[in-house]
This record gives sequence, C-alpha cells and structure tokens, in this order.
Amino acid sequence: MRIKVLLDRLTSCFYPDRCPYCNIIIMPNSLCCEECAENIIQEDIVSKGIYCSNVSPFRLDGMYKNAIYSMKFSSHPGYAKQLAMPMVTSTRKIYSEQLEKIDYVAYVPATKKSLHSRGYNQAYLLAKYVAMLLDIPCKELLLKIKENDIQHLLTRKKRKQNVKNVFGFNSRYNIKDKNVLLVDDIYTTGSTLNECARVLLDSGASKVMCTTYVTAAAKNKIENDFYISEDFSQDINEN
Repeated sequence: MRIKVLLDRLTSCFYPDRCPYCNIIIMPNSLCCEECAENIIQEDIVSKGIYCSNVSPFRLDGMYKNAIYSMKFSSHPGYAKQLAMPMVTSTRKIYSEQLEKIDYVAYVPATKKSLHSRGYNQAYLLAKYVAMLLDIPCKELLLKIKENDIQHLLTRKKRKQNVKNVFGFNSRYNIKDKNVLLVDDIYTTGSTLNECARVLLDSGASKVMCTTYVTAAAKNKIENDFYISEDFSQDINEN
C-alpha cells in the first residue's frame, strides 16, 4: 500500500490534482478548491436493496452531478481521487461498526464497449482510491462475462433485466465468509449493485456493502424508504 502512495505522489508531480468541481489546480490530496469547498454539503444518503445497502455522500444534482459526469463522460479520470474522499467519509460514518471487518474493496466491471471508448473504468478508479484511503486491498472480484447494453441509456424498467447474469465471480480469489465493500460511481435503481452483490454472496461472501459517489434515489417522506425520482431517471437517460 505504501508503494501505491509513493507512486501516486510521483504522478501528482507531472499531473497535478485539480478541483473536480471547477478544474483549477489544487494542493496535493485536497478535496477541492477553497471556493468550492464552501458549497459542499454532504448528506450520506443510504439506499437499501435486496442483497446490499448503499451509501452516497451526494445526490445526482448540481456540482456533484457535473463532477461525476465530467469524470465519466468528459475524460477526467484524474478526478477519481478527489471524488473518492467523500465516499470514504460516508463509508466510515455509515459502516462504522463493520469497517474493521471489511476484507476487500471490489468494483463493478465495465463493458468492453465502454472501456474501448472511454479508456478506463471509472468504478475501478474510484475503488482504487477508496481502498487506498481505507487501507483495504482492492481486488478484481467481479468479471463481465456477458456484454449488455449501457445502463444509463435504458429506462428504469429495463435496467434490472439488462444486468441479469452478466457478471461472474473471479475464481482466482476465495471470498468465503469475507466482507466486501463494492464501489460504483452512480446509484440509480440499484440493479447493477444488487446483481453484483448477489454474485459475490453466491460465491461465498458473508456480507456486501456498497458505496457510490452520487445517488439518484430520493427520500420518500411517507414510507421513509427510498425510491427513484422520475426527474432523475429522465435526466440520466438523456445523457
């Protein structure tokens, strides 16, 4: 882990850290610039699925939406370190009792099509820094065994079916009775994370906890549960 930190510092000499919200150069290992920091309000939003729970520091809106979209769609992989920082804060807060029991950090694998066009898997980059900050090994526990359509181009109803049986477990690892922190960039309907968690649990994992940078889940004031806002879903489908 120390070697990774040293390599990260060396890289920062040639590629300085930038504020993910306004893109100006910032001090190494800073969350963002001072001006943007004044506007950050972390909510630590928890969403519960069938096989796992998820915590996101922010909603998919405003400056947070712009930051993750810039990283994901506008070739700014360097934002991953800054975006991972609030994810770690949320993880430490919400999963405080389980934190010491987490054995591995994993991530949602990308389609070959998105890797070819984008050049990187944003979920892996976020997971790499989340793991580094938590001092927990990051492992490629999941594999994409079947190509499917890109989730953000689908309607809510089609997302669950689209991820069914497309992920497989990487048999190089033994996760029997292990606890896994699963990382992705955006929580929308939870279909992808739930399917990945199912695969991990079926492969022997004891528990799967998830974290994403932003969530499109909005709190239901009546049932005190979480649902997906139609406005958010429409917004994602248009990008």
